[in-house]
Amino acid sequence: MGAAALTTDAFVRAQLAAFAYSEAFACGSLDGMVAVAQVLRTRVRRGWHGGSWMANLNQTGAYAPYQPIEQEFDIGNERFRNLLQDVDDIYSGIDEPLWEGDGLYYCDPLLLQSGRVMRPWFEQRILGDGAHHPRIAQVGTLLIFA
Repeated sequence: MGAAALTTDAFVRAQLAAFAYSEAFACGSLDGMVAVAQVLRTRVRRGWHGGSWMANLNQTGAYAPYQPIEQEFDIGNERFRNLLQDVDDIYSGIDEPLWEGDGLYYCDPLLLQSGRVMRPWFEQRILGDGAHHPRIAQVGTLLIFA
């Protein structure tokens, strides 16, 4: 009996989980990881990069609030295992949003204290333009912007 084949959707969901985990690991909560995944889903729904999950995942660096860092994955981590359970619902859109409105950007200001470097464009265009990108939610220490 052979193993089940990896489907394209399963691959995309795995990439989404890995991205959300690495982006929100430092905020210390599953809700932060879910929030990052929900921001990405909002971008897909709004038609960013043709509404493609994979194209949006491939372009996350263009919208990242911080310079990238290497993140080691511990697939035995309880938060990561719980995130894997939530990703299917996020991907299919049947989960409950953590906030009202379309969150398109996120950042965790506490990461600045740990040595992460905020990208100047994010500071100027998102944080510095509250009229176009108001803060619409806070999930733990993660701030969500329109």
